[in-house]
Amino acid sequence: MREILFRGKSIKTNQWIYGGFHIWEKRQVCALSNDSLKDDEISYVITVNSFADWNMPRTMQAVEVIADTVG
Repeated sequence: MREILFRGKSIKTNQWIYGGFHIWEKRQVCALSNDSLKDDEISYVITVNSFADWNMPRTMQAVEVIADTVG
């Protein structure tokens, strides 16, 4: 199986982050009206595995990235 990694620059630190890419919509859109999401209601997130030691479970970290830098 292939592992596909994305990269993007972190909003907080401006460093490159590598991992899985996800677009997070902060609320649901109502299908019965002319409702749409605004730009501030959409986050572009890269998920990263964090470090685990001595058989402890790994946690996932979601880092919000700048949308124009994702590739």
